[in-house]
Amino acid sequence: MKKTIWICNHHAGLEGHRHFELAKQFVKNADIKVIVIASSFLHGPRTYLNDQEFFIQNIEKNIKYVWLRTSPPYMDNGGKRILNMFSYVRKVKKYYNQIENIYGRPDFVIGSSVHPLAWEAAYWISKKADSKFICEVRDLWPLSFMELCGMSPANIIVYFFGLIEKRAYNRSDKIITTMPYAYQYICNQYKISRKKIEWIPNGINTDIIDKALTDEELNLPEDMNQYLEENWCAVYAGSLVAAECVQFILQSAELVFEKEPEIKFAIIGDGHEKERLLEYCKKHRIENVRFFSKITKEQVALALKKGKICLAAHENVSLYKYGLSMNKLNDYLYSGRPVVFACDAENVVKDSGGGITMEYGNEEKYADAILRLYKMSEKEKNHMGKRGKEEIEKKYSFNVLGPKYRKILEDIESENMSFD
Repeated sequence: MKKTIWICNHHAGLEGHRHFELAKQFVKNADIKVIVIASSFLHGPRTYLNDQEFFIQNIEKNIKYVWLRTSPPYMDNGGKRILNMFSYVRKVKKYYNQIENIYGRPDFVIGSSVHPLAWEAAYWISKKADSKFICEVRDLWPLSFMELCGMSPANIIVYFFGLIEKRAYNRSDKIITTMPYAYQYICNQYKISRKKIEWIPNGINTDIIDKALTDEELNLPEDMNQYLEENWCAVYAGSLVAAECVQFILQSAELVFEKEPEIKFAIIGDGHEKERLLEYCKKHRIENVRFFSKITKEQVALALKKGKICLAAHENVSLYKYGLSMNKLNDYLYSGRPVVFACDAENVVKDSGGGITMEYGNEEKYADAILRLYKMSEKEKNHMGKRGKEEIEKKYSFNVLGPKYRKILEDIESENMSFD
């Protein structure tokens, strides 16, 4: 029996992004169509994909992207971004009939909470089409506002998004979370049945990484390649923004230099904090750190392989007691390199044994962990890296997550209605 899945994700991307990778898994060996409805205003570069109000991109035979021109454009997380969220809902409703006329009504509508108004759009479609509504939770709203922005529970924005969250959970046929322990919050806060909630974390396309590492034509920038090959390098690869705590890593690098100057640090990426971080290194005369510009995901895999260990840190926020779902950690662990991760929350590095974890904020402990790995035998490091990689293969590869997600959708329907 044919099935059609619509995914409402304001900020959906293509290769490597969650719903593109899940869509590729959904359409494998089954007569399924996936329609992803996204905004043509790209959140990362803060630019429009093109000037069209509505256009369809044929990705593969059964995967289509519908791009809607939401407005106004924004540069930060202020009022204009919220207006852009509402614009997304309006545009979904405006173009629903056109999408339905082309692809038919959906059997399932997944609303993904990069922001919670996507739930409103998805539920509206599900009622219009008499289809199943899946509420996908990637951030806990409005708890994120209160924990990360310091907003009061009495704030009108917090109250508004709380109402939307409650409605989405109650209206949904199934709740999918990317955080392993989010069910605790959802069940306690809104009295939702535990049976209604499933965990599908952010994943990694291991096939892309495997292919990249066997591609003889894939190369790193010459200066980066030379630095990684000539030195024992601890590697950070990601955005240079405040949330990634790169300054904490630099402070630890300064302590490492005092004890073992042979250890080098490669900081790979771009972001609004880059100039400040460069200035910090200059001011503090940190000589064992070198910065490199952002590279492709495939090149990151190669850089991690050439490095010796991987680095990450995250501030202490009580919100994270419900679990983290960081793409960076998937990439790090799949590289087979040990990971040093400073974070108080439960996380995949700690669970897998694929590295060393400690609480955030103690640069001495972080530096000591790096020194410990430096002195560790290759056999011990390889064993640690192997544990981390195996955890990703078993629980975080899209080759595993896609079929698991599809099975959840199948189970929503009656026993006599399956995908096959």
